[in-house]
Amino acid sequence: MMQGIFVIMILILCGWGIFKGLDSSPPSSEGYYSAELSNQIRKINYLNDQLQAVEELIIDIQLSDCNHHKNVRLDWQTSYGKNLSADVWVDGDSQVTAQTLALAEERERELTSTLFREMDKLNALRRKQNISRTIIINRRGEDEESV
Repeated sequence: MMQGIFVIMILILCGWGIFKGLDSSPPSSEGYYSAELSNQIRKINYLNDQLQAVEELIIDIQLSDCNHHKNVRLDWQTSYGKNLSADVWVDGDSQVTAQTLALAEERERELTSTLFREMDKLNALRRKQNISRTIIINRRGEDEESV
């Protein structure tokens, strides 16, 4: 009698294991993002921050005139990794102001095109991973939904 119950329990456990093995569907990926997707979002946020800084520089240069001089600090990194900076006085009329504005506008165009390319990559990653929406938490802690 005990052997019969033991055999029935073993059959039930084997059947349950086989059923679960055949029925195992991949876990839902909703709410979980790959490291690749997270890195892409970080890269887009970094480019967006850079673009905002350049746009603020352009506005500062454009608002300067002979009565409102501005000191603009330009920071850059050499190809050897050395950080350099220079202070430039802009007054709205000088050639230095025009050249600084031209450089800033060129950098703005570069960052804008790079940002659009990276956003296209993000959309391709979302399609590849079958993610229908991405929730981005901004610096204030508020949720922003990107569809």
